[in-house]
Amino acid sequence: MKSVSLISAVLFVVTIVLSGEASGEFTESCMRCICRQEGCQSQVGKCRYDVTGHACGPYQIHYNYWLDCHKPGGSWQECTKDMACSEKCIKAYMKRYGKYCTKGREPTCEDYARIHNGGPWGCRYQSKYTKERNLRNYWAAVSGHGSC
Repeated sequence: MKSVSLISAVLFVVTIVLSGEASGEFTESCMRCICRQEGCQSQVGKCRYDVTGHACGPYQIHYNYWLDCHKPGGSWQECTKDMACSEKCIKAYMKRYGKYCTKGREPTCEDYARIHNGGPWGCRYQSKYTKERNLRNYWAAVSGHGSC
């Protein structure tokens, strides 16, 4: 019985490591949860105005967000009309700000969601636009979309 438990534990750890969950990597599952919260599929090519300006496309990307992820897709508007470009942008943004925000600690999906919603320091502090309560509520909504 002990050997079965040990084997199960080892397989669980190997699965987590191989999936990237333990490494702090911005995983596909985390990205999907944020996507579901943002209504990605229905937002392709659509914009809305919030307190920090116009946000467009599947991940509601702001112009400065697009600049930070090295301007994929030719233009900000064109990138937000294309799911693959938007995903490239959000991945680059999270790669840049994940450990920056956590001060070197491996980021969690909650950290990534807070960065997405609250900017580069969203995982640690409220921004002048986003209150801490809003970041907590955003994470609660994101994590409600499955295994994030």
